[in-house]
Amino acid sequence: MNVTARLAQIAKQLPDKEAYVFREERCTYQQLDEAISRFADGLARLGIRRGDHIALLLGNSPQFVIGLYGALRLGATVIPINPIYTPEEISYILHNGDVKAVIGLDLLAPLFVEAKKRLPLLEHAIVCETPEGKEKGISLSEGMKS
Repeated sequence: MNVTARLAQIAKQLPDKEAYVFREERCTYQQLDEAISRFADGLARLGIRRGDHIALLLGNSPQFVIGLYGALRLGATVIPINPIYTPEEISYILHNGDVKAVIGLDLLAPLFVEAKKRLPLLEHAIVCETPEGKEKGISLSEGMKS
């Protein structure tokens, strides 16, 4: 049994038990499993398939958990990248990781747009909103949107 199957099993056995608490947010195993399934379905609609490489540029957060398990549920290879790496380090990992999609914070959107120019395999940037990013009005350019 793999980790995503085990999580789905726990969600059936203990649907109302808390899976995590993050700041003020509480999430049950059932809610988490549903969010993971929705995310995996969204990745599949973008054309992400088993064996594709997905980069996660997220810190310790619910988005990291959902992104990780959602990609694994599809059979994608996940490449976690520390979001405090320099732009050069991140670009190096994206390039050498043959990344098809990157999931990251909206604060990193300018980096994704720049990386797209040099990374022919990078097709999708999935952006997770942050209060800081919304405040600054950060979003992806039209050329990078999926």
